[in-house]
Amino acid sequence: MAKDLSDELDRHMRALVSKLKLIPDEARSFTMSMDDAIRGYRLTRELLERLLAYGLPAGNGPDGPRMDHLDLRNAAFRLGFGPIALAARRFWAASLNQPGSQPRTYEIFYYATCPTPGHGLVCGYRFLLPGGGYADCEVPADVGASYKTTLSLATEWPLLPPESRHILQGMEELEFMYLPRPLKTDLGFIRQTGLSDCLGTTRLLVHEGRRHGVPVRPSFGFIVAPPYVSLHNWAEFLVGDRWVPIDPVLIKFMVDMELLDACDWPGFRSPGAMLVRVGDEPTWIGAHEGDPVPAEVRTRRLRGS
Repeated sequence: MAKDLSDELDRHMRALVSKLKLIPDEARSFTMSMDDAIRGYRLTRELLERLLAYGLPAGNGPDGPRMDHLDLRNAAFRLGFGPIALAARRFWAASLNQPGSQPRTYEIFYYATCPTPGHGLVCGYRFLLPGGGYADCEVPADVGASYKTTLSLATEWPLLPPESRHILQGMEELEFMYLPRPLKTDLGFIRQTGLSDCLGTTRLLVHEGRRHGVPVRPSFGFIVAPPYVSLHNWAEFLVGDRWVPIDPVLIKFMVDMELLDACDWPGFRSPGAMLVRVGDEPTWIGAHEGDPVPAEVRTRRLRGS
């Protein structure tokens, strides 16, 4: 059994490296040492050495190879070591596979701390809320701010009509990959390689929808799957009077991980039961005195919903 698992892992690693090699080296930054990779991405030394032996791009450092942080993030994600892969396995799939047709009600909690302690007696914070609104709060300096809001998420979404499904043809073969900033929205690169992150997939769906006269809009917001909230981008198709969230790459990733059944979850089925729109484009979630700051966002589902 151990040999079978090792062989399967080898196949995954070889396939991963071949895809990573589609990303040009000039888009990489070889700054991560072996120890950095072990500490930051929960990858073992043995696994890293095997990835390097299979051709993972690397540069030379004073104490060994230097690797690119996005390559390592992709390795952790695709091989199931990264926090997003763990969230998908433990929480996202449970959210999408959960039976029931009634809306679910969640509490969303925001947390942020002062980036410049000692600047004054009071800190002013602003949090970006579902739907695009804002919440402002003032708290004593150096304490940190928290805010809670409540929302309901629909669990049933209409299927896309044939003219909209046509836009998705071929996109179900796209594979999620963290990409360097210059390539994230390079539609030529995405089409050529089949690699795309959530922002690139969104841009491609919107581009193709508009090219074919199908109403599609970009969306940025949260994946809500208690206890965690993750920032995400996806596209929404207008069906009747309702904007329907669509994300074929997210669905494919979860089907490939055997977290969703491929027959039940084609790429044109909406994962809207866990997506909360904030706006069109990626933006800050928390601000301190008008300047963006890191904000932690968590959630819990209310009983009886």
